[in-house]
Amino acid sequence: MKYHFIQQQSEGRFVNQLCRIMKVSLSAYYDWRQRPSAFITADELHLYRRTKALFVASRESLGSRELMKKLRTEGFQIGPECVKTLAEL
Repeated sequence: MKYHFIQQQSEGRFVNQLCRIMKVSLSAYYDWRQRPSAFITADELHLYRRTKALFVASRESLGSRELMKKLRTEGFQIGPECVKTLAEL
């Protein structure tokens, strides 16, 4: 989000000043610009949002196994490795 803002505002301004104001390193900004965009499907986005909602509703105490069980009861086909990956995001 910060990088996108810097990119939008960089026309007519110095990028290094914008990075300093936004507390972002200049090298990280340029790395972000060269990185390809990752597109996710609507299903992946729904799964991610539902995972976060369940975690917050549990007062951030759900472990990956319980989270997987709850997601499976809601109809998601998900394995333990995928849940762990989602939990790290």
